[in-house]
Amino acid sequence: MLGGVFLINDSPDDMGLGAELDKAKSTLFRKNINCIIHTNNKNMGFVKSVNIGLAEAIKQGCDALLLNSDAKLYTGCIEELRYVAEADPMVGFVSPRSNDAGICTIPPLTSNSQSRMWSEADAYASYLEASRWLPRWHLTPTVVGFCMYIKNIIISEFGVLDEAYGHGYNEENDLVMRANGYGYRAAFANHAYCWHSGSGSFGKSEFVKRDAENRLLLDAKYPEYTKIVNDYFGSPTFRSESVVSGIVTGLPDGKRHIALDLANIGPHFNGTAEMAVQIARSIYKKNHPDGNTILHFITDQKTATFHGIADIGYIEQPNADRRYAAVVHMGQPFGWEGIRRAAYSAPVNGFFMLDTIAQDCGYLHNDDVDDIWRFVAQHSDVIFYISNYSRTIFRNRFEIGQAVTEKVCLLSTNASDYAVINQRNHKHILIVGNHYRHKAIPETVETLSAAFPQKQIVVVGCQSGRLFQNVTFIKAGEIAHDVMEGYYADAEFVVFPSHYEGFGIPIVKSVAYNKVVYARQSGLVDEIVRHITQPHLVKMYKNLMDLPAMIASANTNHLESGVGGEAITWDHVASEVTSIINETLNHPDGGYRLRRRLSALHIIDKNLTQLRNIDDYEALRGEITSMSQSKSWRVTKPLRLAATAIRNMRS
Repeated sequence: MLGGVFLINDSPDDMGLGAELDKAKSTLFRKNINCIIHTNNKNMGFVKSVNIGLAEAIKQGCDALLLNSDAKLYTGCIEELRYVAEADPMVGFVSPRSNDAGICTIPPLTSNSQSRMWSEADAYASYLEASRWLPRWHLTPTVVGFCMYIKNIIISEFGVLDEAYGHGYNEENDLVMRANGYGYRAAFANHAYCWHSGSGSFGKSEFVKRDAENRLLLDAKYPEYTKIVNDYFGSPTFRSESVVSGIVTGLPDGKRHIALDLANIGPHFNGTAEMAVQIARSIYKKNHPDGNTILHFITDQKTATFHGIADIGYIEQPNADRRYAAVVHMGQPFGWEGIRRAAYSAPVNGFFMLDTIAQDCGYLHNDDVDDIWRFVAQHSDVIFYISNYSRTIFRNRFEIGQAVTEKVCLLSTNASDYAVINQRNHKHILIVGNHYRHKAIPETVETLSAAFPQKQIVVVGCQSGRLFQNVTFIKAGEIAHDVMEGYYADAEFVVFPSHYEGFGIPIVKSVAYNKVVYARQSGLVDEIVRHITQPHLVKMYKNLMDLPAMIASANTNHLESGVGGEAITWDHVASEVTSIINETLNHPDGGYRLRRRLSALHIIDKNLTQLRNIDDYEALRGEITSMSQSKSWRVTKPLRLAATAIRNMRS
């Protein structure tokens, strides 16, 4: 027989099985496929029976494909296994992907992906969705004997299964490790699929006992086995498969689960919180109850309750082991934990990069921010900007990766999205900001208090070190929402003196209450004005010394109209966010971006782990100091400086 099917009957007394095998042989014959039935004289067990077939493959000079009685090959599986086997001369073993076959299972089992509970159709649909994120094949530490392609050179050179493993379990790992000593590798054919009913060849009750006993034998022969398998489970390759489980459509609800990471947002009001909450509510409104998106909020219960979103999505603790189709970080990340949380939770990662003030202001700056935002610029799937102005600022500081999608989502400029109470009497001047220096609150308060001593001024921002008779300070973030709205409603006019913003919600909110708002002149304010219906209410000043005269001379009843345009709503912003996420989930290069991101993060985490494992930092510092003072260090200094200069020129 030069190739074909070799059927081994290990139950010679089962007449029904014999009859079925005869029928199968006839069917194969009609399809011009050679078939031999070998019937054992007595029940010999799995390993000895397989070795009979492997001996026949050696005799005929053929590759072998081991297939359990409880496995079913899907169309194209054998061709794909053979392709992968021939793709690399040192690949000796190949297994397909499956619904329930240990390390071959795709998507891997996680807390929200229990594939063993799925029907065969649902499991296959989930495989099809997940496999498009995977490369055609990749190397693995081992394969699984339920469906195992073995090159002829392996069994010809290194022999068949070791019968010391009795009735089975770990015998295939033994053969893989035996050949691996000579450099031969195992691989997965990610575009080949084989359904497995799950330990049906032996019975599930035998699995734990046999696996434990045979694992002791395997570890004794190949002590390196456990390490290489554990390394694989921690590798970007395997972690990408776990991450991909968040997108499968075989989940019970058949919906896409999107997580909004609010871990940087606490139980207080600010512009970032308002943006995140309004986008979340708009997504929920669009998808409830019949949409295809389920929202999750990565935050604590206190924050979710404070912002009124606890009833429109699932609350997930930041350290929860969950999988989603996408994670969108609502605001720029300031720690690596936010990067890891997104990378290891979802195949699509999006980040709202609102502004770069934390990098630009020296007193706020730290080295981690540079590295974290550079990682976002190179390895995220989508970077969301809240204005073209903020996009320009970010791009001037960071090089954007070629595979990264950039999306400008100007926030709502629609008055009806903001005004929540009726206008009231003009009681005060409202100055809006916070304690950060770029908000320019102290100097603005001092200037306006002196210029308008008869007017009451309410300041949302930092407490001044000076006492002012006509100024009331309110700490930003701690004001109840309706109280804050009341300050807008009662204002004669509003001043927003910030030097730099990614957007400017106070500007739009002032217009919503039909208030004149004085804002520092910038390209951002120009951009906002182009998208509001009452642009004449926005007054721009060049510097603080001009502001009192501008206010004094303004006739708020006869202001010139600027050039406005169609307003943008929160619903529009939310639609843009979900649209770009869905487009990214369907992008053919999604798997490449995922593996690239996880590989980069793997290197970072590995280096950090090595640093944490240094027991004696003082001793290390002493060694470095001694080295820097050595003659060889001084002699090689010019060469090191030249190498650094060349590297900088190339980068």
